[in-house]
Amino acid sequence: MEYVPLGSTDMIVSEISLGAMQINCKPGFKGAEEGDEPMAIRAVQTAVAECGVNFIDTARWYHRSQEMIGKALAELDGGDEVMIATKVSPEPEEAKLLDQFEFCLDALRRDSVDLLQLHSATDPERRDPSLEVIQKLRDEGRCRYLGVTMGYGSRVPEQAMRCIRSGAYDAIQIHVNVLHPIFAREVLPAAKEAGMGTIAMNPQCGGYLAKRCPDPDRYDLSFLEGLGVADLHQAALKWLISLDCLDVAIPGSKRPEHIRANCSVSDGRYMSEEQMRRLEEELAGTIDTTDDWGWEP
Repeated sequence: MEYVPLGSTDMIVSEISLGAMQINCKPGFKGAEEGDEPMAIRAVQTAVAECGVNFIDTARWYHRSQEMIGKALAELDGGDEVMIATKVSPEPEEAKLLDQFEFCLDALRRDSVDLLQLHSATDPERRDPSLEVIQKLRDEGRCRYLGVTMGYGSRVPEQAMRCIRSGAYDAIQIHVNVLHPIFAREVLPAAKEAGMGTIAMNPQCGGYLAKRCPDPDRYDLSFLEGLGVADLHQAALKWLISLDCLDVAIPGSKRPEHIRANCSVSDGRYMSEEQMRRLEEELAGTIDTTDDWGWEP
């Protein structure tokens, strides 16, 4: 596993970390099933103890995700050293936002978190008053750094740039992957230039490369020979960590074997610009996710 600075913070994070939305143990939510709890705990422990992940991203509204993380890390030597990022939804009422944050700390079994983010904060009327609240939490020592995340939609580029220009946030988390590289062209480079940490959510497009690809054998990945890439999923992650403007990718899975496969991509080998361009061209137009994700570039 390779480790990189998260922007201008003092956090040195695994370049492939763990997005914990699927570790939720809520049947029917993001593929969760009854009896997932032991596997969810093993997934977290596999990421940390076997694969070297030292940064986990979760959220208040990922059901039992934070509870599973808290349990898993409590059972590991050094589990308390793993850096945690969580999210609260923008909420103009201070008391409600504070309730969200207290829920997070209780579930995670922590007194503070490393990165506190405003979740899908594309509405400035909700985001701006919420920022004042989380700034107070930072000043009180209950979180170390502040971040913002963005969803899909036509407002994202403008609002992301507004957050970057504000100088109020230490990190930005945004949807970017080889199928939807648009934010790697302007938003992430601007954030990087501003000294912000850059985090890629949905780095494998929510599993589309595995589940919705019409014919995996049609893709010629021979030009990636020597990079340890076995399939499209790994190629997508290799593409991401090869971006100069990105610090960390946070693929999510509840299955230990998938986590091992994801983390194995971080081996110090990266794509050239030509290889990155060829992969984008290979996939362009072959998998349409527009309707499913409400994508509006």
